[in-house]
Amino acid sequence: MENQLFTKNERSILHEYLRNRVLNKHDDELENKGNGKKHKKDKKQKALPPGLQKKLARGGQLPPGWQKKVARGEVLEGDLYLSSQGLPSDIIDLLPPGPNNTSIRRIEDRVVRVMDATGVILDVLKGQ
Repeated sequence: MENQLFTKNERSILHEYLRNRVLNKHDDELENKGNGKKHKKDKKQKALPPGLQKKLARGGQLPPGWQKKVARGEVLEGDLYLSSQGLPSDIIDLLPPGPNNTSIRRIEDRVVRVMDATGVILDVLKGQ
């Protein structure tokens, strides 16, 4: 699991991206949207309620309880995955290739590396 964490170089690039995103308020239209992938839901976890889905779509923030679900080792459930966004291609081009079968997603002010098959969050980088 150690090799699946963000490297120092990746952290530097991603922190700069998050900082610029806040300062420049990048257009979310230019970023990749969730590409329709759905993960199997764990019966113990609740889906993101429709009201929170709308709030996120409008640029709102998740309540603290839902934010805690975005942590290393947690499973990024389908609704939250779909509301996350891929990074812009210019940022992806700056990053070295990551571990196989993983993707890097942005959820609010956080960037996460996720196992594609299981939705397990491997690492989380929080913006400042």
